Amino acid sequence: MIIVNRYIARESLAAWLAVTAVLLVIISSHRFARFLGEAAAGKLPGGAVFELLAYGSIGFLTVLVPVGFFLGLLMAFGRLYRDSEMTALIACGIGPRQLYRPVFALGLTAAVLLSGLTFYASPWAAEQALVSRRAAEKEAELGVFESGRFKSAQGGNAVFYAENVDARTGMLQGLFLSQRKPTGEQAVVSARGGEQKTDPASGRRLLVLYDGVRYDGTPGRADFRIMEFAEHGVEIAPSAPDLATSKLNGVPTAVLLEADDIAAIAELQWRISGPLMLLVLAFIAVPLSRTRPREGRYGRVIAGVLIYVAYSNVLGVARLAVEREQVPAWIGLWWVHIIFLVAGALLLAHSLGWRYAFGRTQAVHA
Repeated sequence: MIIVNRYIARESLAAWLAVTAVLLVIISSHRFARFLGEAAAGKLPGGAVFELLAYGSIGFLTVLVPVGFFLGLLMAFGRLYRDSEMTALIACGIGPRQLYRPVFALGLTAAVLLSGLTFYASPWAAEQALVSRRAAEKEAELGVFESGRFKSAQGGNAVFYAENVDARTGMLQGLFLSQRKPTGEQAVVSARGGEQKTDPASGRRLLVLYDGVRYDGTPGRADFRIMEFAEHGVEIAPSAPDLATSKLNGVPTAVLLEADDIAAIAELQWRISGPLMLLVLAFIAVPLSRTRPREGRYGRVIAGVLIYVAYSNVLGVARLAVEREQVPAWIGLWWVHIIFLVAGALLLAHSLGWRYAFGRTQAVHA
């Protein structure tokens, strides 16, 4: 049995890692294309693309590890059935009890790994991604000027325009600036040239303008001021980074444990549901993977995908019901796991034969 356990665990592990890696590449490629589009549009600097992708990949793994493990088991056992290896194991007296040993040994390892990702790594990555994205948006907001293109800053309260930008020196020519103040006043500046500088004392970003005119006043009123200057510095104050988020995926698990509001309870139960879901799917995979000789290696993969989609969607609905206080917190998301666990038990009983499953005498195959 030791040899059989190692063989089944090795086949399942290889399939699990392969499926998870493929799914991660697919999802990361889609997210990478979206980040590239934002970088091309000037919403993000190019250097932030890979950083945000790395943080996002950690969050993806909390979803991909359960489904990858489930589909990996179905593919591994499907191959054993197709190559008649499972028939030989059954002939040697190996049944579901023996098959569950390597499956749950590997499943518990995967559940511990997933717990670390869900409880610690994923919240940290979500928080870092939020901070990095805000910083990247701020950098893009103050980034390099482009010839003949308007550039906004301060949350849209300031607009800059340069007719020409020297790629070698960074000098700007034909500058236009429109800046709206909180008081309702507006400043319009036109200058022959300018450049971006950083104040060494305060670290503030400044746009230094040369040989221009500044108009200050309230639109619609005649009491505006006109000022001609040879050199004029304008602080490019970015919009304050909004680090607040309505989502709780970046809140540390320790904070959720101490919180008593219903949203935090729902988030905590959602995180616990990941490892539980993996173990329930592992229980379902063994009877579900049983295939007929001509059914093919991947005959049950489609059924497995449908089960996972149903499982995850019902969990999402249950979480929403808890957040809206339509379901008591003590019931929470646990009833979803119980339903699918019972469904797995019925599927196992069906694969064994109902009489054998309920203790009656009947010779059946595993």
